[in-house]
Amino acid sequence: MAKKFNYKLPSMVALTLFGTAFTAHQANAAEQPQNQSNHKNVLDDQTALKQAEKAKSEVTQSTTNVSGTQTYQDPTQVQPKQDTQSTTYDASLDEMSTYNEISSNQKQQSLSTDDANQNQTNSVTKNQQEETNDLTQEDKTSTDTNQLQETQSVAKENEKDLGANANNEQQDKKMTASQPSENQAIETQTASNDNESQQKSQQVTSEQNETATPKVSNTNASGYNFDYDDEDDDSSTDHLEPISLNNVNATSKQTTSYKYKEPAQRVTTNTVKKETASNQATIDTKQFTPFSATAQPRTVYSVSSQKTSSLPKYTPKVNSSINNYIRKKNIKAPRIEEDYTSYFPKYGYRNGVGRPEGIVVHDTANDNSTIDGEIAFMKRNYTNAFVHAFVDGNRIIETAPTDYLSWGAGPYGNQRFINVEIVHTHDYDSFARSMNNYADYAATQLQYYNLKPDSAENDGRGTVWTHAAISNFLGGTDHADPHQYLRSHNYSYAELYDLIYEKYLIKTKQVAPWGTTSTKPSQPSKPSGGTNNKLTVSANRGVAQIKPTNNGLYTTVYDSKGHKTDQVQKTLSVTKTATLGNNKFYLVEDYNSGKKYGWVKQGDVVYNTAKAPVKVNQTYNVKAGSTLYTVPWGTPKQVASKVSGTGNQTFKATKQQQIDKATYLYGTVNGKSGWISKYYLTTASKPSNPTKPSTNNQLTVTNNSGVAQINAKNSGLYTTVYDTKGKTTNQIQRTLSVTKAATLGDKKFYLVGDYNTGTNYGWVKQDEVIYNTAKSPVKINQTYNVKPGVKLHTVPWGTYNQVAGTVSGKGDQTFKATKQQQIDKATYLYGTVNGKSGWISKYYLTAPSKVQALSTQSTPAPKQVKPSTQTVNQIAQVKANNSGIRASVYDKTAKSGTKYANRTFLINKQRTQGNNTYVLLQDGTSNTPLGWVNINDVTTQNIGKQTQSIGKYSVKPTNNGLYSIAWGTKNQQLLAPNTLANQAFNASKAVYVGKDLYLYGTVNNRTGWIAAKDLIQNSTDAQSTPYNYTFVINNSKSYFYMDPTKANRYSLKPYYEQTFTVIKQKNINGVKWYYGQLLDGKYVWIKSTDLVKEKIKYAYTGMTLNNAINIQSRLKYKPQVQNEPLKWSNANYSQIKNAMDTKRLANDSSLKYQFLRLDQPQYLSAQALNKLLKGKGVLENQGAAFSQAARKYGLNEIYLISHALVETGNGTSQLAKGGDVSKGKFTTKTGHKYHNVFGIGAFDNNALVDGIKYAKNAGWTSVSKAIIGGAKFIGNSYVKAGQNTLYKMRWNPANPGTHQYATDINWANVNAQVLKQFYDKIGEVGKYFEIPTYK
Repeated sequence: MAKKFNYKLPSMVALTLFGTAFTAHQANAAEQPQNQSNHKNVLDDQTALKQAEKAKSEVTQSTTNVSGTQTYQDPTQVQPKQDTQSTTYDASLDEMSTYNEISSNQKQQSLSTDDANQNQTNSVTKNQQEETNDLTQEDKTSTDTNQLQETQSVAKENEKDLGANANNEQQDKKMTASQPSENQAIETQTASNDNESQQKSQQVTSEQNETATPKVSNTNASGYNFDYDDEDDDSSTDHLEPISLNNVNATSKQTTSYKYKEPAQRVTTNTVKKETASNQATIDTKQFTPFSATAQPRTVYSVSSQKTSSLPKYTPKVNSSINNYIRKKNIKAPRIEEDYTSYFPKYGYRNGVGRPEGIVVHDTANDNSTIDGEIAFMKRNYTNAFVHAFVDGNRIIETAPTDYLSWGAGPYGNQRFINVEIVHTHDYDSFARSMNNYADYAATQLQYYNLKPDSAENDGRGTVWTHAAISNFLGGTDHADPHQYLRSHNYSYAELYDLIYEKYLIKTKQVAPWGTTSTKPSQPSKPSGGTNNKLTVSANRGVAQIKPTNNGLYTTVYDSKGHKTDQVQKTLSVTKTATLGNNKFYLVEDYNSGKKYGWVKQGDVVYNTAKAPVKVNQTYNVKAGSTLYTVPWGTPKQVASKVSGTGNQTFKATKQQQIDKATYLYGTVNGKSGWISKYYLTTASKPSNPTKPSTNNQLTVTNNSGVAQINAKNSGLYTTVYDTKGKTTNQIQRTLSVTKAATLGDKKFYLVGDYNTGTNYGWVKQDEVIYNTAKSPVKINQTYNVKPGVKLHTVPWGTYNQVAGTVSGKGDQTFKATKQQQIDKATYLYGTVNGKSGWISKYYLTAPSKVQALSTQSTPAPKQVKPSTQTVNQIAQVKANNSGIRASVYDKTAKSGTKYANRTFLINKQRTQGNNTYVLLQDGTSNTPLGWVNINDVTTQNIGKQTQSIGKYSVKPTNNGLYSIAWGTKNQQLLAPNTLANQAFNASKAVYVGKDLYLYGTVNNRTGWIAAKDLIQNSTDAQSTPYNYTFVINNSKSYFYMDPTKANRYSLKPYYEQTFTVIKQKNINGVKWYYGQLLDGKYVWIKSTDLVKEKIKYAYTGMTLNNAINIQSRLKYKPQVQNEPLKWSNANYSQIKNAMDTKRLANDSSLKYQFLRLDQPQYLSAQALNKLLKGKGVLENQGAAFSQAARKYGLNEIYLISHALVETGNGTSQLAKGGDVSKGKFTTKTGHKYHNVFGIGAFDNNALVDGIKYAKNAGWTSVSKAIIGGAKFIGNSYVKAGQNTLYKMRWNPANPGTHQYATDINWANVNAQVLKQFYDKIGEVGKYFEIPTYK
């Protein structure tokens, strides 16, 4: 429970790119209490009765419980009740014991009554002091054993009485209040008139000989016997005694009442007359009184006395050995105990008092706690969280009335659901009983509140939820229970849900009870959350966007193949969900017209929940240039119009709809209507008055020791600051030293010179340079490792114009550093490697391997967990020197791989086992699996899909021959080059290996593969020239062609704004055409005019740059700058302007990357991404996982990788390498490993344990799972929150001065340069940018 109630959800430290951190901002735990002072559903003294009466009037549907007919009672009134009949119940058959606390110095005395006509049973009350919960385990065991022995000893005698009780049932009904019958069953009781008292269930405890009075068997399901023997222990302080009163029975049994609720057929209010002191049970006023005595627990179950049933037997929907064990043993659920606490708050649900919408499954996440300990802890910490009930293998304890909400599932779940915790058990039988207890309790709640079981686990809609489902679909919490706990007992949520559903059907008399024989054949029922191989269809009300890569639309879910659709990347309505075997589908339609398009596989869409639209009448401000969409959560393909005008415009909203966690409004602005996210709307406010910077003509000059790079676009160098015009300079985009700063009126300058020689070049305007502070260089004598290919520069923070050389060699090279200098927050070192000297960023340097070896030897290698197999689409050549081939990755030794050496094979599977990664070789012609080889023993390339390519060619005189497989080796050559020169080649299909095209066809009566570069086409292709570049498709109204010389054409609309990888170009009639690959694998021709090298969108801010700067300048926490090393100071007007001027930044090749859209994947290949991950610990070779995560959740791959590298210390942190948490401590010795590569949930006070706990709950058993799972959190927490560029994160131009991630004015600049360096490293450039514009 400690974890459950004190766990803090981080909004997470925002993206940190190698030393430059986002400002940390945390949110309180999702389970934190809501504001009690102004909660809209709180019951105050004035409105309590009125609200309760209203709630009662809403609960009108008739529902009959198998335990009896229940009547809803006023939850605001605590009043005594009269019983006209006294019924007893034998709990001994349930093997259940309970503890009822009272103070050791306030033992309750027996109270007598002279009136035999009104047998008053008093409700159980508990001592307010929780110390009495602290029984020692020995005392508890003793008490349990004695009680169990007593209750079991009369079990058989009770069974004998069963027949007599049943026979006397009619007679009992007629008995008057003066003739109470202990044997009467609640199922047969009816209210003869409105004055008849409500029925109560009883707990009877005998201090006399246990055979003194026969007890009724549990068929009656109306009372609960608590057998308590005061002679078991001489120390009364160790006993928890029930409140007692003397029964009119001569045996003087002590009776403690237990209450239950009944489904309401009609709302009744019982008027109870005040009783005299002689016939009322008096309760010590110091004794703790349960809060809301009328808000009572439900009867959990009743046992049918029938041996046969006319109802059908239930057919389980999942195979479960534990559920079968429960059924076979016919395990009974115990009576619900009531342990309410008066000081718990009373809030109604969002629909009102007594109107929960479902129930949530939790587990306590504590292997060492007990049910009493959990409840005691909760009471002490209820301001953090409290729940409705706890269950374990023996008991069900309701700790708060279910008519009111609790705090256990975050703000969104709390206002809707009943929260119940499963206390951990440790043996098979106890676990089975706890599942049975939970299922019975849940089914009872659902029946009582007229709710049908419906699992929300897969779609976020229903009445039965896990805490994990709350996190996934509603938010406000990050817990993932109870899945990990259930898995630890080889059990699953699907099995628990199936048990809940079965019990619900039994309680509602739809299937035969356990222990009976059905006279009807079994009829399968269809629980909403169950799994089977038949078709199940359920209603849905969400929205979805079909991904660019998809399987098409299906007319029916039985279709074997879908048909192509042009509805990709559009927001569509989802009206139904269907499951057919292992396939799951959504039925999608047009959001506005309702036109049905068909079924789409769930994996082919991005899905979001959606609430029903509601009418509103509100007015907002919206900035000119904002986009209106035809649908909420619209895409660029669903733009209705742009907001015209300048500055803020008035938007009149008439409709509102919530999509996932975002709110969208429909309204009108300047005569145009559409949907817009509430994020872009603001309430009307007075415009701020910009302040003009002071101006004067006085010259001030100060010394400076920074560095600067002159922008490509500049006014030149000035000989003096008084010059009216500067001179052209060739020192642009080079790092220069800054020795002085000057201000002349409103103009500011830097004096720049050569970093090494000190030669002054002249004065340059400050807003035309990128400036960084610099510390003085210091001498050092250190040795590092550096990778080949890293650039040495002539100056620290050098540019491509100042490269001194490139590190040569293979593997790590030794770099001997002699100088070090800090530039801004980065460190640069000067040294020598392989005879070449220059400056290198410390980012590219690592400590010598021997130091790393010492650190790894100090910790024993953890056991590896069984990882998942990844599907890849590659082709590989096996190296001559290889370590052999394995039939399985588990084989300790490999067989000789000689016959596979220097040959090419297909690869479609990859798997990491221990510290090694293997790939599965397949024969290229028959696709037969051959075996697993180490990934280091092969050279791989990506291979595309084979496409039809019919054409006639001539083989060039100089060629490489014909091969049995594309990219084949000499060992796979079919015809030598000299036999093919100038021969005719008829092609039938084509495939790309990397960026090289290979054609399959016939030449000299032999069929095989030949490189396209070795062929000359006999038609229009003669003018084609190689051209390699990735463009963005920029014209949705144009077309692509399979042959540009023919009329057949196909719409580019489905591919709008997707990348297009070009491999060749040619001119036809003066028009340039590019040939390349679309994202769906097609190779086509597209006109050059329909493509752009980068897609830039401009977002109009509606204000001037000066206005935005003034807002930033007036903030309480001023924008900061380092004018001196290690000393932060408030940035001046000019410095802020220099950092915010989007025109200046956009013209800089590196700084423009602060406008890179982080919410747009660039579809970079796994092979390219692996270049960034080489040597990065556990992240090495995880390019495929990052690629998958980026595409799945709509994130930029480079951004995602950079985030992971920072959080994991380049893949070397223990949190990333993985481990387990046992007994609250981190360990690698449990045989299980969980990984966390984004630091999610890792708090500073115990980062490793908390981070591993989060990963464990999320099920991240491999690095790839941690990457993909963590990406969802990263996307939802940052990028999808509206600020999707570094510039927006720093300056938030939509709402300047609010929700900004840093105070450093150069934060976005520095991080942009890092992103640019990453792109440079893999030979790519950013493709999607969004640049704010000012007036």
